[in-house]
Parts: sequence; C-alpha cells; structure tokens
Amino acid sequence: MCKLLTATTQRVKSFCESAGKSLETFRYFNSRPFTIISNHLVTYVLTHDDKEVAYGHLDAEKSHIWLGICVGEKYLGQGYGKEMIHQLLTYADLKGASPIMLSVDKDNLSAISLYNKVGFVTTKTTKSVYYMRREVTYE
Repeated sequence: MCKLLTATTQRVKSFCESAGKSLETFRYFNSRPFTIISNHLVTYVLTHDDKEVAYGHLDAEKSHIWLGICVGEKYLGQGYGKEMIHQLLTYADLKGASPIMLSVDKDNLSAISLYNKVGFVTTKTTKSVYYMRREVTYE
C-alpha cells in the first residue's frame, strides 16, 4: 500500500539512507542539514509497505519556489516520481504558488520527460544541468 506522508526529519534521513545511486543526481542534502525541511512550504515522503520510496519538497527562495524530487534507486520506473510530482503540483496549485523552478541533470532523461509532461519548460542550460520553470496564472 502506497501512502503520502508529510515528512519528518527522521523519514527524510531514512529515505536518503536507502536511496542508493539516486542521490548522485539529487544533491540537495549534500550542502544542507536535514532540518532545512522546517523551512519548506511542504515536504513529502511517499512510502510503500512502510518503506520510503520517494521524497519531494517545495522550497520558497526569494520570488521563486523550487521543487525537489528524488525516487529511490530500487523504485525507479514504477510511477512513484509521477505520483510525487502530482502531489507537489497539486499542493502548489491549491496555494496559488507560481512560478515553480527546478534543476535537473541533462542525462536524467526520464525526469526531464516527466517535467515536460507536467508543464515545465527549459529556461537556462549549463554544461550539465537544465533549469526549468512551470508558471501558472491563477485568477
């Protein structure tokens, strides 16, 4: 059974301990303490059979909201990333949060495809990273 939980620091640590090679492309916690989640608009952990399978957050920084998402290595290709992004964007839309930004490694083709499907467009590129933006006008 799959459950979406508002993340605690312990759940995030547990996810990172089991995420495997997925942390090679999700480097958010390389330079931040786990307690940073207390500053997020929302932080989720998706579980399956009480195992943390995906992580996601929305983090307000100046005039932008940054989306971060990671699916554990053992759980890639099973729809967990799609579910997590759906939950994060639903939250953002309910709160009227826009624009939403993210960065993704250029070789992470499955993530790029997912981001394009949900309305993100590339706004800037570097040698190894795409910066993407999703903007929604709320009336």
